[in-house]
Amino acid sequence: MSESGDYEPQDWGTGTSFADARAAYDADAGRSYDEAKARGVTASDVLPESLSTQSTKPFIVVPDLTGSMSDRPGVMFGKMPYMWNEIEKEYLGSDAEVAFVGVQDDGDNYPLQAQPFGQGEDLRVALAKLVIEGGGQGSLGRHERYDAAALYLCRNVQMPRAIRPTVIFIGDEEPYPNINPGLALRMAKVTIPKSMTVEEVFSELKRKYDVYFILGPYGRFAREVSEDIDSTTRGIQRAWNKILGDDHVSLLTDASRIVDVIFGILAEVSGRRTYFEKEIADRQTPAQVKTVMKSLATVHKIGGEPERKRLKGASRLKGEDA
Repeated sequence: MSESGDYEPQDWGTGTSFADARAAYDADAGRSYDEAKARGVTASDVLPESLSTQSTKPFIVVPDLTGSMSDRPGVMFGKMPYMWNEIEKEYLGSDAEVAFVGVQDDGDNYPLQAQPFGQGEDLRVALAKLVIEGGGQGSLGRHERYDAAALYLCRNVQMPRAIRPTVIFIGDEEPYPNINPGLALRMAKVTIPKSMTVEEVFSELKRKYDVYFILGPYGRFAREVSEDIDSTTRGIQRAWNKILGDDHVSLLTDASRIVDVIFGILAEVSGRRTYFEKEIADRQTPAQVKTVMKSLATVHKIGGEPERKRLKGASRLKGEDA
């Protein structure tokens, strides 16, 4: 199926196309900030004290909601029936649950937001509830508070049955180099005795989750498509490579391909790379496939974990005989 086609799972008929669903979301998202302010919604109101799930395969998506990135939820919203269908049936299984944690900057009115774990239609409702401020008023250029989101995920998410939880950040900037106790408490509702470096925060995060970052060209991810990567973006990529490893960082030049790259990462996690490569080749144009596979070159790099080993691990996750 080409990108212009519709996808309508039999058990979740929506009667709308990708474009129709995206347009409806955009209209609501454009009003979300003004409506939240008019209702007196506070930063604390949009960030629960904690999230919890009994799923064995929880999956968390952390989109940057600032100006250059704020239409990423719209891409996912428009394709949500398709996205959930693939997560449930091909990559993580029926026990999977997904949560969205939206991140902005410490100078914004809603710097960190979280929606509860859910499945199916719950996910569209959750995405629609994120307040799109589109700001990014931080104290340090080309940085966002991904570190605060990471700290929240470390300390305030309970997953007692999780086997291999996955979190994917989506952004176009670096995390701040450190987070102090006051900011941690105000932004992430986490008490820390002293400042933590970004390396300390993400080291803790990686002990709890399989962590990936999808990086878009700095300052223009939402506005244009270009294979040209500027020096600023390369510098940001090097920073994330240092924090997560290059096999956990995907550089994506076309924001409309975000869902496909998410699938590519989940294929790596679940040992379903062969399925992913066939499915995307059947569904997309050669140019679209090239863009996605180029973005996944480091994640799917040759010389990594053999597929047989990944498949064996995936079988264990599904409760099957290895």
